[in-house]
Amino acid sequence: MRLHRLVKKARREVLSEKTDICGLLFDQAKPQHACRLFLNSLKQHQGGCSRRELSQFARDLKTGLIEEGFTYGRSSFYRTIHRQLLKLGFLGLEPRFDPERDIQYKYVPVAQPIPKRGPDGWSFAKLSWTLCKRWNEEFKLRSEIPFEE
Repeated sequence: MRLHRLVKKARREVLSEKTDICGLLFDQAKPQHACRLFLNSLKQHQGGCSRRELSQFARDLKTGLIEEGFTYGRSSFYRTIHRQLLKLGFLGLEPRFDPERDIQYKYVPVAQPIPKRGPDGWSFAKLSWTLCKRWNEEFKLRSEIPFEE
């Protein structure tokens, strides 16, 4: 079997609808599960969490309070998951108005501006478009750019 056949097979697996966004972002099972727990936590906090809430989440994840029997190191969480989401632009720090504290900065999911129709073929652009589309679907973010022909 030639190498290009293996590459095509891997790309098809990545583009399958069964793949979770956390599976696309991280290779190992433990970071994938920790990322899934973090994304679920973001959804519970109305799509945003403050620095203090993020720190508390990382502490609870380390001690196993988030899910029974699952622990993930605090420094590993910040180094692997938090940094990766920030680098890719999926997570951003935005000011939000809070009546008790005036303005509070919160980590929020960032809508990825993508066209409605993805690029053709098995290119890097198609893989990137799929990743961004799955991220927007995860949080039901609407920032699609109409495709002009």
